[in-house]
Amino acid sequence: MTRLLIIAADPLVRSALGAIAGQTDDLTVVGQASPDEDAVEVLNVYRPDVVIFDAGWSLTVDEIVPVLDEWTLPMILLIPETEEPLGELLTAGFAGILNRSINEDQLEAAVMAVNQGLVVIDPDYAESLSAGASSSPQFELDTVEALTPREFDVLELLADGLTNREIGAKLGISHHTVKFHLTSLMDKLDVHSRTEAVTTASRLGILEI
Repeated sequence: MTRLLIIAADPLVRSALGAIAGQTDDLTVVGQASPDEDAVEVLNVYRPDVVIFDAGWSLTVDEIVPVLDEWTLPMILLIPETEEPLGELLTAGFAGILNRSINEDQLEAAVMAVNQGLVVIDPDYAESLSAGASSSPQFELDTVEALTPREFDVLELLADGLTNREIGAKLGISHHTVKFHLTSLMDKLDVHSRTEAVTTASRLGILEI
């Protein structure tokens, strides 16, 4: 279970994001806090794996970037639609840049991805972010959204060269269940072989090999 900390100035937004995360199977909200609270103390109390930071409607890029100096964990930034250049946000090191209208499926996919060291980019912001592209592997949320956490597990072990039986043994599931997950993720990636699944996932930034 991935431990999630929600940071937002508006208590109603904190509650709403907590409710969204509560509808997912693999996330647990360990705490909620305001950006004004002491970051070190909050992190020590809640010990999250990933931080969600809501930028509200009015924060500018110059005001958002210093947040990373305090919250030293993978952080997904939620921002409204904007025409402001956003490249500096990636160079600052945010693990994710997503729209504030995120739903539970997108939230779960994004958190699971950044917890694996990937960078999540909302497709609507890709052009604005391109000027400051990060050197970290990246994917667009719409691409990876369809993959479940278990499909991620199978994909990673597939990249290690394991057979279906070996993957099943690692994950504690039958090789028939592995085959089901493998077929599903291959369909979602629109590929026709195990090798193509790994290479395509790597190219899209879903998988590090």
